Amino acid sequence: MEIRRLDTTDRDELKRWYEACLASVRAVQPTFVPKPFEEHLRKVLEPELGAERYDLVAVEDGVVLGGVMIYLPMEDNREIVWLVVDVDPAHRRRGVGRALVAAAEAEVPADRHEFIVPANVPADQVSDHPYRRFAESVGYAVSTVSTERARAWPVDRARLDELAVSPAGYRLESYVDGVPEAYRPSLGVLKGLIDVDAPTGDIEWEASPVSPEHYAEELRRHVASGRRLVESVALDASGGVVAYSEIVVPSVPERHMTQEGTLVRSDHRGHRLGLAVKVANLQALLDLEVKSPSIRTGNDDANRHMIAINEQLGFVPDLAEIAFVKRR
Repeated sequence: MEIRRLDTTDRDELKRWYEACLASVRAVQPTFVPKPFEEHLRKVLEPELGAERYDLVAVEDGVVLGGVMIYLPMEDNREIVWLVVDVDPAHRRRGVGRALVAAAEAEVPADRHEFIVPANVPADQVSDHPYRRFAESVGYAVSTVSTERARAWPVDRARLDELAVSPAGYRLESYVDGVPEAYRPSLGVLKGLIDVDAPTGDIEWEASPVSPEHYAEELRRHVASGRRLVESVALDASGGVVAYSEIVVPSVPERHMTQEGTLVRSDHRGHRLGLAVKVANLQALLDLEVKSPSIRTGNDDANRHMIAINEQLGFVPDLAEIAFVKRR
């Protein structure tokens, strides 16, 4: 077995790597529908602003056994590295995952001293899933647990109308494929607080504001891949964004939609803005008449307020994401 960087010039290897990662995901989510191969490759082949990402693969006789994604924030949170480990179930229990993690840790510069590894498991197996036992065996500890919730699509419009609120002193607006440029600076500041303000266990995050340039690049990637971005914002009297909610519509209708983020600025909480922007965004999504089996969202289990809102909207527990952490 050889562990090396994924050869991004070899389409056959890229295809084998894609299939190994897909098999890994389906071990926990048997009905998982992936991004199309060409769309998935964009994340590997096109550099992302503000971050570096590359992949290591375990290869034996031309067969890709598994891989580990290494993701390095470059503008903030520079002590952190994300690792995403996938091993084809047909090649597990041979030390492949252990070797990939060790190789990734050795590859990362010494000033990166906090490794974060997320793993999805069934919601009722957080305490005893094999992924947890593996992570703990290589020195990782549970930092936090988030529960992913799903609800069938479409949502009943009458139910949304019942839940809709219009907080006094604020204006709600919804947009598809990008908010106006005038809103992007304040929206970017808010987006940069999502990990700072939300519960994240013992992981400490620096604010990572999304510049208008980064926002435009992210939007370009969505459009180029055939995805739609639906965003709703709450504006205060000065016209600044003080709350937002966003949903990504996939390029193929068989995939589920994803609630990417919802946040209310701390000095504007207590006005039901979280519920307001979530409902407004679902209403805008209904107007698009998109086809999708479901919409998914995730919250740290300590975030009771947002969980309560999602439960009002009909989301029910599906998967759990465990964030494992190792420090050196």
